[in-house]
Amino acid sequence: MARHGKISVPGEPFKAYTVHPFGRDYLSTNGVQYCATAISNTNTYAPIEAVTVEVPTIGELLEIEAAITWGQRSEGTTEGAVGMVQARNEGGTWVDLLETAATNTTIGVAYQEMSYSGVFPAETNFNRAPFDMRVVVKSSGTTENAIGRVKSSSYVTVICDQDSRD
Repeated sequence: MARHGKISVPGEPFKAYTVHPFGRDYLSTNGVQYCATAISNTNTYAPIEAVTVEVPTIGELLEIEAAITWGQRSEGTTEGAVGMVQARNEGGTWVDLLETAATNTTIGVAYQEMSYSGVFPAETNFNRAPFDMRVVVKSSGTTENAIGRVKSSSYVTVICDQDSRD
């Protein structure tokens, strides 16, 4: 499905805020951090990590640029894991940010890293700040649990109109 956002005109005032809301945990010797792991009970999506993105904006949300990396795996050896990135207006209805769910290409108990990035325009149910974002995981079957963890290098850049009060 093609998505169309508001077109930016050169010289149009806008603001961009970049935040790293995911994967905050203990410092590490190599700088690689993940959030605590989360487990999905069989084939129902469960949040790996959910955050509220707050930026000091007073203008309209135009789009976000995001790069989200997470690891996902199965607890067993016969089913895979399926992940999704979602966002919504704070407390609203979730919007999928991936065209299709991220599915492991290998089955097993080793983490497979998923990395998705791009620009997503504002739309109904996701058009203002602050907003909620989450990465969710579930099993590709019905008998094994899926496990996930989000990497701290993940980021979100929020692009909004600059209000005339600035």
